[in-house]
Amino acid sequence: MAEEVLTNEQKKSILEHWQAGVDSGKVPNIMELTATIFGPETDGRSKEGRAIKDYLASLQIKPQTSDVYEKKTVNLTPEHQEFVKSNRDNMSSVEMARVLFTNPKLTNLSKEARSVDEFNRSLGEYTYKDQESVPMEDWRAPNTIERTIARVNKYFERGGGIDKDKVSPMQ
Repeated sequence: MAEEVLTNEQKKSILEHWQAGVDSGKVPNIMELTATIFGPETDGRSKEGRAIKDYLASLQIKPQTSDVYEKKTVNLTPEHQEFVKSNRDNMSSVEMARVLFTNPKLTNLSKEARSVDEFNRSLGEYTYKDQESVPMEDWRAPNTIERTIARVNKYFERGGGIDKDKVSPMQ
């Protein structure tokens, strides 16, 4: 496979587009340069794109490639920080993030929840106390099948619970 050789006119055009991007504050990536110089049907993975990348490397210019990951962070406003300070004992970081960013689908792994948790930890040690989930007495396993069914029915009432007379040995 023969290497793509850039003409002097193409090299000049590459440098012009590069400088225009630098001047505007948005450095062009290989995909944009390739589409501009060779047309929209080519991309940065083609031999033309590799030729542009090699040319820029010979000039010691490092273009942005598609594999460069830019970490996006969420900065909390002073209002958000005040909300976290006042609710840190009553709500978990995820619950606060869901309220602050009005997104009920946020999880512990979302950047919003992580930023709230990071800020919460920076305030010092705290203990989140969910009154409903903290048992007041020690847990003991049920001893009989009747007690087991009663406990299941207490927490799992979908469909009216389990009827003791209709339970099969498999269940």
